[in-house]
Amino acid sequence: GGAAGAEAALGTPDFMFAAQSEAQMTLPGDGAWVKLNFGQHVPLRVKYPDSMISPLCAAITAKAFPAADRIGLLSDQAALSRAGRLDPAKYLELLAAYQDEDDATVWSQLLEQLLSLHRLLQGSTELQAAFDAVARALLLPKLAELGWTPRAADAHLERKLRGELISALPAFGSSDAEVMAEARRRFDAFVADSGSDALPSEYQQAVYKLVLAAGGEAEFEQLLTLFDTLPLNDQKKAALAALGAAPTDALRVRALEFALSEAVKTQDFFYVSIGMHGASAEGMQFTWDFFQQNLQRYTDKCGPGAASLMDAVIAGACGGFATEAKAAEVKAFFEASPMPRNERTIAQKIESIGTSAKYLSAFTASGALGWLKDFEPKSGFGGD
Repeated sequence: GGAAGAEAALGTPDFMFAAQSEAQMTLPGDGAWVKLNFGQHVPLRVKYPDSMISPLCAAITAKAFPAADRIGLLSDQAALSRAGRLDPAKYLELLAAYQDEDDATVWSQLLEQLLSLHRLLQGSTELQAAFDAVARALLLPKLAELGWTPRAADAHLERKLRGELISALPAFGSSDAEVMAEARRRFDAFVADSGSDALPSEYQQAVYKLVLAAGGEAEFEQLLTLFDTLPLNDQKKAALAALGAAPTDALRVRALEFALSEAVKTQDFFYVSIGMHGASAEGMQFTWDFFQQNLQRYTDKCGPGAASLMDAVIAGACGGFATEAKAAEVKAFFEASPMPRNERTIAQKIESIGTSAKYLSAFTASGALGWLKDFEPKSGFGGD
């Protein structure tokens, strides 16, 4: 560690194996930051002093250590923030340091963390709106660089990243006029000719979700038609999962009822509820209510011996809540309607809701909202 510099200037890392719980070592540099677990060879989390986060952010921006270490640093601080060991505002500062990131594998980890926070913050409208604006400022310039259209010269990871960026747009991009216009153009072209290259497979579902969430019954019917007529099962699953983005209660009922119908294979029907549960706070609550009212129908659809299918249904019904009241509500429901074959999943979901509730409370009590509102993208970046 030390002052930020190019990866090539790192030289040989210093290694030390600590035989006791405490150890000291002398390192070169100015002491502003140090990257521990260099190369990410040891399965552990590294907790840095809060005072070192800002210098580490500068080092991230300068690419002062390799991609594997940029991934490891992000993963560690995400876990520590969720565990209450890192101030949420400091974690947000770290996330923002990746806005000049150029490595596709680092971007995959960054998108995973951005989407995880988006889902958590569905429990706070103000926090989520502010966070989503920052996420757009990170994501959209990279998408503009790659473009929506695959290129012959694309490396595998470039094409993969394009799909991942566009797949994040239903969470972050629905308020961006250019995003919505491009999604609509491609959707209309694909509906007119499903053999065209308007919608590459890696982001079909994302475009479906964007268009349906901003649309209504006409778009819903178009997705049902695509489900019926597209030849490949993966294409059908993309249309099916996208029904979860239905923007009204009437269409949400239709989507969940369709999933339970004979038109949908048993091994695929839960994709609708999972998609709906993650689409919005309204969708999350609607999916849970529908599950409680139709538990026997879900049990019948899964059939005897299909505990893993019911695990997926349960995850799609209650997995994303983030309040102690919801944890208690979910626990009370399953105590009144016991499901012995799914006890482990149910217990995990209740525990996860409690953990998320604590994390959301920490976010709300911290300076995170102020940090988000004060965030200023670098030149060429825009939030809204």
